[in-house]
Amino acid sequence: MAASAAASSTPSMRRYVERAAAAAESLVSRRAELVAPVIEACRGARGHAAACAPSRLVIIASGSSFNAAQMALPFMRERLGASCPVEVTTPFSYVHFSDAPEPSALALVVTQSGRSTNAIEAIDKLREQCVRAVCVTGDASSPAAAHADVAVDYGVGEELVGYVTKGVTTLVTFLCLLAMGLSGSDEGLAELERALAAAWKATNLAPGFVERHFKQLTSMQVAYICSAGAGMGVSLEGALKIGETVHIPCMVSELEEFIHGPNLQLTPAYTVFMVDPGGSASKRAWQVFEACRAVTDGAYLLTSDESRKDDPCAFVAPRVDPALVSLAYLPFFQMVSAMVSEALGSERQHPLVGRFKEIASAKVRDEQ
Repeated sequence: MAASAAASSTPSMRRYVERAAAAAESLVSRRAELVAPVIEACRGARGHAAACAPSRLVIIASGSSFNAAQMALPFMRERLGASCPVEVTTPFSYVHFSDAPEPSALALVVTQSGRSTNAIEAIDKLREQCVRAVCVTGDASSPAAAHADVAVDYGVGEELVGYVTKGVTTLVTFLCLLAMGLSGSDEGLAELERALAAAWKATNLAPGFVERHFKQLTSMQVAYICSAGAGMGVSLEGALKIGETVHIPCMVSELEEFIHGPNLQLTPAYTVFMVDPGGSASKRAWQVFEACRAVTDGAYLLTSDESRKDDPCAFVAPRVDPALVSLAYLPFFQMVSAMVSEALGSERQHPLVGRFKEIASAKVRDEQ
């Protein structure tokens, strides 16, 4: 009864989850327009139609933007190859621990809201280093965009909920399109389109899965998300979303590392999501999943292997290019977060969190 009531309501976060794949698909037809400012910044001059990959691409991002970059990273590295290594770091690490990139490199500071104080600090650091500061944002009129030399709107459109979902899916897509633009080739476009179609299907399948496991998922106390390779990006974002909406500890572990210590804390009260990265790693992922379900009924497998479709604890997403598995699984974690937090009313923060934000703010305040 409770599950039906939860499903019948459509919270705003869930609406954005439902719209995310379509919003990302709409970027594909606009790809030349969207990535052109970055390519122009890379070349250092306007009016050049041909792509020009930098010697190195450094993506500076935090929170969900960092996770989106991690999700896109395997695909970007495939497209750009060894001639243009791609790195992802956080603004804090860049400001305090990184040297200026070489003149032939390209640094992108990514912030959906454009209001993150650490992103603004990273932009200012780049300018101090006499490096062209390119800000990729969802709001070209934001404070971060104003600090940058070049501001690029990546096409997310409006997303008014603080727990971003549509912005993540569209950012992953934009970064993949950017890699193709910098490479000067549309190779990989068909694989990206298939991954977005898989995300559509996963978005439609996820609510039913949550309904079937409603009692267990709304009773989560501590959770782990385990994966490897290209599945680590979505694991990071899944943990962030569950942590910030359901308000429980949710940790990420590489699946083999999980059984070298973290597994010793397991009890029947734990929840474990095993994200199958595919390929030769699948066998081990399934083995660790089965070991977890021997301890807890809250063990779930995300996989694209149709042989697991009759397992009630397996969420089977369409098979996609191995570098894009995170896109196929992303709606699952977004929907779990949206539906469970709505059912529990857990989005409301403890009143003392307000004091925390007064002491250590992450966003530019309105009065500033």
